Amino acid sequence: MSCIQFRPKGQPVSAKYHKTRWLLAALAFLQIWTCGGICFGWQDMESFLRKERVFESYGKDAQDKKFAALFTAASTSITVAFFPNGWCVDRFGPKVTAILSSLVFAAGLGLLAFSSSTFEAYMPAVILLGIASPGPLFAAFHMSHLFAGYEGIFVAFCNGFFDSASLMPKLLLVISDFTNYSLETMLLGYLASFGLLSFLLSVFLWPVNPFVPALPAASRALSDEEREKAGGKESVMAGAVVVPDEEDEEARPLLDTKREQGPDAASGRLNWLNFDLCSLPFWGQAFRAEYVLFLFYFAALNLRFSVFIPSVPSHYDNGPIFGYILPWSLVFNPTAGLFLKQFGFVKGLTFISSLFVLWATLSVIPSEPLQIGTFVVFIAFRAYFFSITTAYVAFVFGYKTMGRLLGFANCFAAAIGAVQEPLIPWMATNWYLANGVLAVPGLLSFLLPALLWYRARPCALITDAS
Repeated sequence: MSCIQFRPKGQPVSAKYHKTRWLLAALAFLQIWTCGGICFGWQDMESFLRKERVFESYGKDAQDKKFAALFTAASTSITVAFFPNGWCVDRFGPKVTAILSSLVFAAGLGLLAFSSSTFEAYMPAVILLGIASPGPLFAAFHMSHLFAGYEGIFVAFCNGFFDSASLMPKLLLVISDFTNYSLETMLLGYLASFGLLSFLLSVFLWPVNPFVPALPAASRALSDEEREKAGGKESVMAGAVVVPDEEDEEARPLLDTKREQGPDAASGRLNWLNFDLCSLPFWGQAFRAEYVLFLFYFAALNLRFSVFIPSVPSHYDNGPIFGYILPWSLVFNPTAGLFLKQFGFVKGLTFISSLFVLWATLSVIPSEPLQIGTFVVFIAFRAYFFSITTAYVAFVFGYKTMGRLLGFANCFAAAIGAVQEPLIPWMATNWYLANGVLAVPGLLSFLLPALLWYRARPCALITDAS
């Protein structure tokens, strides 16, 4: 079999991995934190480069334009890289994805370290760092199966550490201020420590095949009475609904687990739909209403990120505080996982949309002191948004296609977000009105939880009947 045809089959969680799951989780979080979204800390990275007088010979205006171009390249490469990284983890598994990501990360960091006025490799360096960013994140998602019943919380922590990677450039800048080490020395030291550690973890610890949950095979088809309660529908989704048999000893643990996890979408009612969508091929899932509406949900709520984050420091005198608030999303991520476990996807996605409305409302109130509170609401929204949407794709569509589906959603959101570029000058002159206009598409996000609530209704009748 040729390499290009290889697909990871998945492996159940063995006793060996179960015993070391906490160590594996800690190392995965460390890899994501140190070698994941490092470009998110662009403000401090730019300060570091300006301290080294990068582009200074071009003059102030040209220097600002070159740094703006670097930021655009870094942010775009991160977003676009989600799809190839997702495709890689679906096709080749977590080990290959993590190894490739660590090599690309090392190349980017090395180029950035050796760049100078005579060797300007800053642009390819930040592009490579952006391309490598999602790799550790995708390679770690499957480890959620090491923590049965708490998969959503694990995924939330992964997203939290990915967001908090913005701290790394800030730490490098602080250390440089105290030690007077050059940019080259700092980056080569970072490469020799965290970069090497990431590579070694990828080669020697991460499994070739992703972990998969052990689900009992015993099941039964719908009875005539259940079909009648479901509105006479033979198929609620793309195929027949399969209900585990309570009288089967192998199936009973699955039913008990579902009841313990909560009554709503994430772990009870919606999981009856989950089996059908997971069994569909990639293109069958991609054209389902549950995914198409998710694309618009993801893009509509993601619409303001690329303008809001870089525009805050220039708009407010206290804007630099925002750089310290952003990493605190790690505090909100565990609560997002607990919220999902308790209340499920319908209420979880609705809560995200409600947080967006609150954030959008506060951001158009012309009061600068109030905007500190707006930043905090934004961080909570961001934490819940990425944690719950990632879990939605993983649990509703399955881990086999999660990488491609989540990667395409990020690319689609980036394409929609490109319309914001002409609005940046407008935001500079009329901040509050521009933010209000950009918030309008977010109101459409309530359509996805409404659809899921509607889809879950007949399945709730079935589970009650069984």
